[in-house]
Amino acid sequence: MDVTLVDTTDTPARRGDRAVCLGRYGGDAVTAWELAAAAGTIPYEILCGIGPRVPRVYTETEREPRG
Repeated sequence: MDVTLVDTTDTPARRGDRAVCLGRYGGDAVTAWELAAAAGTIPYEILCGIGPRVPRVYTETEREPRG
């Protein structure tokens, strides 16, 4: 079973609030680098730990010009 538990005891979070563990929401972002640093590992391990049942959504973003 895929289960994630987040302790929000000392935060203003309330039931029904959105929690972003990896990615962007609004102007905020959580990166694999940040998660890896907090877990004492490398980003590759964070990304490989996401099971195949988690949906992937790929979007095309505007690329910055090189030069």
